[in-house]
Amino acid sequence: SMVEFARGFAARIIASSENADENRLALAFNIAMSRAPSSLEMERLTAYLDKVLDDFRQKPDAARALLGVGESTENFEEYAAWTAICRVLLNLDEFITRE
Repeated sequence: SMVEFARGFAARIIASSENADENRLALAFNIAMSRAPSSLEMERLTAYLDKVLDDFRQKPDAARALLGVGESTENFEEYAAWTAICRVLLNLDEFITRE
């Protein structure tokens, strides 16, 4: 499913050598779109990441639900937030229609 694909994509981004969120966002965008994000796209993605991370920290059950039952990974809220980011990237028209 798209959620499973997004989870795998998120795991790949988190496991990358990039530690800074900005670099991780750029990497994820580049993998999905085969181009660098614009400054506006980076602003929007950064704002969305901050929002979902905050949401998942306040509602850890929602993070667990997104990741699947029994998910026992460290920083699961962060993993859930990156899964949400990856879902957005995978659902963009530019990704869907890319040849």
